[in-house]
Amino acid sequence: PSGSVPSKVRREIQQAIRSSASPEQLAASIQSFEQVVTKAPGSVWAARAGVTLGSLHAATGDHEKAQRAFEEVLAKYSAYHELCGTARLGIAKIHESAGRMDEAVAMYEELAGRHTWTDAGLAAPMYIAHLRREQGDGKRRAQAYDRAIHFYQELIPQAPTIPAKVQAQDYLVAAYQRRGRWFEAIDTLQKLLKEPNGVNRPRVLLELGSI
Repeated sequence: PSGSVPSKVRREIQQAIRSSASPEQLAASIQSFEQVVTKAPGSVWAARAGVTLGSLHAATGDHEKAQRAFEEVLAKYSAYHELCGTARLGIAKIHESAGRMDEAVAMYEELAGRHTWTDAGLAAPMYIAHLRREQGDGKRRAQAYDRAIHFYQELIPQAPTIPAKVQAQDYLVAAYQRRGRWFEAIDTLQKLLKEPNGVNRPRVLLELGSI
């Protein structure tokens, strides 16, 4: 809990967040967050500092240290679900930037499975298909879109809120379109129009008209 963290430590976090991205300031920020991890072990502040350390190391190009920092968050702070989602996303991005696409895809799949209703988790299946498309791998791209379709079809009935359901339906429509399944895309858009709220109706109608 934040109450267990001294105000001096909180000020260090805020100062580090405000710092610009020069090499010297990045180094100072890294040192500040390392102190937070040391001074407040087991707290949400240490978990946040660990995630920020991963991001800062990634910003300096030290992907090995960045991945270690993210993995430490996953190992020690599993209770902080949202922060673990950010850490998994960070690891996926590191693999992606290094060209390790199979490892990146595996981490995006884990993100979708463990953090389904976060923005990143919900988008992950479509992003995997995008990666396969960027690779020029037609077969794996098609398989990724098919998996995304199945993912969203299974997910939509379980949506915790109307906005989450609408977002999942949006992704489902996009996946149908990528696979040329136009009638299913139209049917999903028509279902969107029947939602009581949370739908951008003019956009949906424009999309229906474009199909």
